[in-house]
Amino acid sequence: MSVDIFNKLPRSRRSPSGRVPNVWHFDIRYVQLQPPSHMVFLLQPESSFVHTEMLPIGQPHGLGFAFFPDTAKEAAVEIARALIHAFVSSLGASKFEKNPPPPYAPWAFTTDDLGLSKEVGAELKRLGVKAPELCDVKFVPKLTEEAHAAYKEVFESMKKMLRMNDMACAAFTAPSGISFSYFKLAPWVEPKSDEMEAAVAYSQRLSSARPLTANRELGDFTKEIQATMELLRQRRSATVRAEADAGNPQAGLEYSVRLQYGIQCAPSRALCRQYLIKVITNNKADDTMKSIAHSLLIDWYVQAFEDGQSAARYVHAAAHSADEAVRLASGLSSPAVLFFARHVLEKHASVAVELYAQYKHVWEAKDRREAEMAKANNKATLKRMKQPNRYMCANVDCPVSSDSGHMLQQCAGKCDQDKKPSYCGKDCQRADWKNHKPFCRPGAPCSVIERPDAKIKGHSSTKDGALKVPITNPDGTTTFISSSTMSSKMLKKMKAQAEAGGGLGFTRGITVGISKIRVGDGDDSDSEESDSESD
Repeated sequence: MSVDIFNKLPRSRRSPSGRVPNVWHFDIRYVQLQPPSHMVFLLQPESSFVHTEMLPIGQPHGLGFAFFPDTAKEAAVEIARALIHAFVSSLGASKFEKNPPPPYAPWAFTTDDLGLSKEVGAELKRLGVKAPELCDVKFVPKLTEEAHAAYKEVFESMKKMLRMNDMACAAFTAPSGISFSYFKLAPWVEPKSDEMEAAVAYSQRLSSARPLTANRELGDFTKEIQATMELLRQRRSATVRAEADAGNPQAGLEYSVRLQYGIQCAPSRALCRQYLIKVITNNKADDTMKSIAHSLLIDWYVQAFEDGQSAARYVHAAAHSADEAVRLASGLSSPAVLFFARHVLEKHASVAVELYAQYKHVWEAKDRREAEMAKANNKATLKRMKQPNRYMCANVDCPVSSDSGHMLQQCAGKCDQDKKPSYCGKDCQRADWKNHKPFCRPGAPCSVIERPDAKIKGHSSTKDGALKVPITNPDGTTTFISSSTMSSKMLKKMKAQAEAGGGLGFTRGITVGISKIRVGDGDDSDSEESDSESD
């Protein structure tokens, strides 16, 4: 074992030359150059000698993305192994020199991150390093600038090795050392305790990660939710996990989503990513499965921080997964990829131009989809039809419409019957009262404010009548989701959740009609007519 060899190496306070202290400063950096990976950077300050180790040690080329620590504790496991390996291998000399100098052990380590100083020291001790000075890693923040200046020279050499053109080379800046002590991860997703909420979230999450194809049928969404509910009842998470651990890639995808929403298991951010990486590195998984896993990873990176903020390495890692998702799907893109490209990548690229120099598959997919949507929108303007306002909630801020007049409540005031506004519920009637009040009298004109969406015909009507809301997908398309059982509040909640999470992953209209399940808070009235609001 290398730690046994490490403990036997000669070790003194001064370096073998006797000219400088045998104290080494280290940090960890995320190298955004493709393929991406993390790197341990070692610096002997007095001599300016530097050394690097790619993480994790022993990982095949191109799979460095598999290691992505959220915390100093997670990073310490691989950093400690890399430090031991570096000195056992005579700081790389044994690999490149015919007669390398004999290896030696350092006297002490320092770092500029308080969390790393504690965790790496503890990990070295756990691995069996005997020297107490090595397990007591000192926190020395004053070396941050000196270390970064030295690393910039290393990074310039790396860019030259990749033979970048001058413009691309200039775009890339040397990454700084990671400061875990300043990270504050957002809380992981709240568990879905309600059976239907869990089924909808599960289905939506997987559908948003699947590559969009021309033959994706949307009418199956109702059946998909029903099938998902049955699946979650019949296939318990313990069974799915066992299958995933046995190497079943489909089970790995399923279990990762269960871990996100805490479906029959404790939610775990770390395990969620671990099972997605298992799928990506599984020889049994086909390219479509790997593409879906990469699409699921995008959200894992983007949702790491609250208030829409994110560290550069998380954006780069998400962009890498998005790029791989498109590449593995032969140019097709999932809603998750398109949402990321339009709402995250483009925003960050405006200040970090190096994002434009990589991830060509994502940029091409985004441009291609926007061109398709521009063409489709031009055609759509010629197909707009007049829609009676009886079928749309009169509250100008409400997206709810219906395929049958009796699904909406009409004003019960004194306004003429053919001028009465319709509402999806009392909340919207109250919200529109200031607008409608002057018109709520016989002979008054219609008070309903005309909107562009009122002229767009939705999908065909249902037997019992249904409420519906439009959901804007990441690719710019609109999905109408309708239900004869859900309240308007529940539909609007689904719209908000779907648009915040990257859409439903569909491109046409869908109908949700799940029998024997009541969803919503019951506040909306079911009657056709309600009392007019008054001051």
